Amino acid sequence: MFASVSGQWQKWAVEKIENILSRNKNPWVVGGTGFYLKALLEGLSPMPTLTLEFLTEFEEQVKAQPTPFLYARLAQIYPPLFYRFSSSDRQRILRALAIFEGTGRPFPSGRL
Repeated sequence: MFASVSGQWQKWAVEKIENILSRNKNPWVVGGTGFYLKALLEGLSPMPTLTLEFLTEFEEQVKAQPTPFLYARLAQIYPPLFYRFSSSDRQRILRALAIFEGTGRPFPSGRL
């Protein structure tokens, strides 16, 4: 549920680009979405570290809860994110709730 390959992709892409440049060649970055280009050029917001044990337990707790219930919970915890997310965006809602419950504070930049 919370696995992210974008950070791994960024590291891999930078290594490949540096390798190409070291051979006096010009790298081309094509395909994918604008998210990957943004990740490559600007980096990603650092994510708080949450243990696999916590994430597994959290996932078990919320799997049967309907998205509107979780969305309302997010509204109570951190209204700025509530207003930025769609009520049907379960992935972002869960990520925001996991970060809050795992760290005791909301994600500071609001970029999930």
